[in-house]
Amino acid sequence: MILRSAIRLVAVILGVAGSGISQAQPAIGRMANGLVAYYPMHGDATEATGRGMNGMLMGSPQMATNRFGQPMQAMAFNGGMDGMMLTNLDVSTMTNMQNSVSFWMNWNGQMGSSTVSMPFGWGDADKPSCLLFDSSDGGRFGFSGGMGDVYGMGSGMMPTNSWMHIAAVFKNGASSESQLYVNGQPMAGMMSMSGMQGGMMMSGFASSMAFVGGSNGQTATAYPFFGMMSDLRMYDRALSPDEVKALYQMESGAQMRLVPGPVTGSATMEIASMMMGWMFQLQSSTDLVRWVDQGTMIMPGNGGMATMNMSVSGPAMFWRTVGQP
Repeated sequence: MILRSAIRLVAVILGVAGSGISQAQPAIGRMANGLVAYYPMHGDATEATGRGMNGMLMGSPQMATNRFGQPMQAMAFNGGMDGMMLTNLDVSTMTNMQNSVSFWMNWNGQMGSSTVSMPFGWGDADKPSCLLFDSSDGGRFGFSGGMGDVYGMGSGMMPTNSWMHIAAVFKNGASSESQLYVNGQPMAGMMSMSGMQGGMMMSGFASSMAFVGGSNGQTATAYPFFGMMSDLRMYDRALSPDEVKALYQMESGAQMRLVPGPVTGSATMEIASMMMGWMFQLQSSTDLVRWVDQGTMIMPGNGGMATMNMSVSGPAMFWRTVGQP
């Protein structure tokens, strides 16, 4: 598969000595260490690592356009019976162990009849743990054990109808020791406990079952979700802050920066956040219609980085990368 339609340019490079930044969508990569499952959510519940843990769609979720404008590359959940059930997950369930979940989410702001909207939850009905929006207390988003409790942040900081990258490190035990990241940034300084009475400490555990885009009543309580999701990853360990940031950058698209070259009429393209194991072709255009290959195919180096020298001509040029496995 060649990712040509996924390209998005966000800046124009003017003249020989000009500089700018453009962004391209590479393939969705895999950070393999501890990766238990990866669900692209391209209209179905297929698990993409080959471990055979395909999920099951519930209700009537619809294929949707993802954050790069690609049709049929995300799932839309509309409350009610909609959801995706995952089983036989090989995650850590022992006390004090940690698991990480990351996904892209576009919440439309709606809540269910129980005043909550749940994008992800573990399936242990006796010791539930999930991520949800709760309209109480002025609106919250964070971890909940299903008891009206939320260890989280104000949901007013979460824009509606906008794609966001969410990463959650779930601690098996006290949920106040879990960690939440939004768009690669830790939210620890904005988190607080609400809804608990009498000094009770909320706790929850991961399980071999999980629900995405709503629980459909398969757990103790039916928690719907209203919005779109894509690219769900599950790890049997805690992702570090640097790993979360790298994952967000990688799934946001390759970053390109053009700087003046050593001689007149030349330039150096610095490319970062490319998917390891894929080949990329740098292309240029003067009209955004006809694209011309620049140089040979690029194999990313350490950290998904590459540097390329090229000639620049014309009063204005546009640049993009095209990737393939």
